[in-house]
Amino acid sequence: MAEVVYKTLQTTPKDETHWTVRGMAKESGQSKDAVHRIWKTFGLKPHLQEHFKLSTDPFFVDKVRDIVGLYLNPPDHAVVLCVDEKSQIQALERSQPLLPLGLGYVEGVTHDYKRHGTTTLFAALDVATGQVLGQCKPRHRHQEFLRPPPQSHPPRLIRSLPSSRDFVNVFLRQGTSVSAGCPLTSKLAESTKPPAPYSS
Repeated sequence: MAEVVYKTLQTTPKDETHWTVRGMAKESGQSKDAVHRIWKTFGLKPHLQEHFKLSTDPFFVDKVRDIVGLYLNPPDHAVVLCVDEKSQIQALERSQPLLPLGLGYVEGVTHDYKRHGTTTLFAALDVATGQVLGQCKPRHRHQEFLRPPPQSHPPRLIRSLPSSRDFVNVFLRQGTSVSAGCPLTSKLAESTKPPAPYSS
């Protein structure tokens, strides 16, 4: 058992990236079932990978605390919005009607389809209420994100917020840059005050 664990963690097979059950069984002289049980016992999954990224921003921790603080302790009389976008959503149409689900067989679809271009979804989550506001746009540019209503989404968000709320904080994750002096940036600059500090 110790040999299997050690070799799984510290070595790799020749001309391969990771051990397989069969490969380790042959290497260690144990059965495939035995290797599988050992891996399961110690939680070893050499065929899987998890991706990570380490930030080089020296102010990363401070920024995380500010964002988490907005979620856990939002300012009084404020609306905290988390805005995101999903681009390159394909609008597909199957070449034939679907075959409905029935007893003993699954829903059927054709393997081919017609393309109708792509769309971009802009959405904002109201952290306090859980309400999601969304709108699809044909292009993925900062113009679509910032253009005044009715052509764009965020100004519409601001317009739809309760008038009693005097603070709006929007997190932008748009893939294109946001230029200074745009209507949304100006609106936020006029109506934003620093969030309450986050205390652990």
